[in-house]
Amino acid sequence: MRLKLKTSGERGSWFAEVEGRLYPCVHEYWWQPSNHRYLDPGAMLGEAKWDEFIAALKREKRAVLTRDEVSQDEKSFQRTGYIALFEIDHIEVTTAGLEFEFTKRLAELE
Repeated sequence: MRLKLKTSGERGSWFAEVEGRLYPCVHEYWWQPSNHRYLDPGAMLGEAKWDEFIAALKREKRAVLTRDEVSQDEKSFQRTGYIALFEIDHIEVTTAGLEFEFTKRLAELE
């Protein structure tokens, strides 16, 4: 049985609290489970919110995978739930977008 942790976040925030600590949230929509990769084509270096978010991913090496309702243009995401806390690595922004690898599933979230 996997550990299941309480998670809370605020509308509009790109972070969620797990066990008293804030972690960046990433969308299940951009997750590629077949190869354990993540690719968000919307990443914009030089934009304060993105720079803070990417710095947190690199610092924490952890991310909260979220379930979301996605707009048709794939630009608007409304969080509907939390899936799991993951350890991540190989975080970079390329011409394709924000990319990283999910290396370990640490806990289920509720």
